[in-house]
Amino acid sequence: MTETLALAAFAVCVIHAVIGNAIVGFILLRRKVPLRLMWAGTPFYLYGVCKHTVPPAGRALQAFALSTNIALVLTVPSLIWFMATSR
Repeated sequence: MTETLALAAFAVCVIHAVIGNAIVGFILLRRKVPLRLMWAGTPFYLYGVCKHTVPPAGRALQAFALSTNIALVLTVPSLIWFMATSR
């Protein structure tokens, strides 16, 4: 049971981080915000762009970008938890 829960937590975190970054990047590109696409998938890059763009990207988009980073950070403990319970 805990193995399944750990795997589900890992999958949800990864899916949220990847799809969330894609959504934030797409919204920023539609707003004509200059992005370095090579860095768009790295943690905290899109959050920093949302925070420092002029005119502001908005608090909601900034919070969503931050949530994708938090989800990415949570993948590490969930992966460790999965590996510990699967033995």
